[in-house]
Amino acid sequence: MFLNDVSTTIPIMIISTSCHTVYINSPAISKVYQKNEAALIEDGYAKENEFEKKGRGLLQEEKGLLYAFSTK
Repeated sequence: MFLNDVSTTIPIMIISTSCHTVYINSPAISKVYQKNEAALIEDGYAKENEFEKKGRGLLQEEKGLLYAFSTK
């Protein structure tokens, strides 16, 4: 999660120019997980820390992008 080097308190989301990947830092990961918890549990992420470890701050393709874009 290279964006944690920028901030560990302010949620940050950056979209790649190809629009296939969203990069998020730990505070943004928390917001995405809280907003999409039921769906992420269904996808095999029983806990927020699993989502953070496995995803490493990268949300890819349609499903991952929708998680990010649906979060305020």
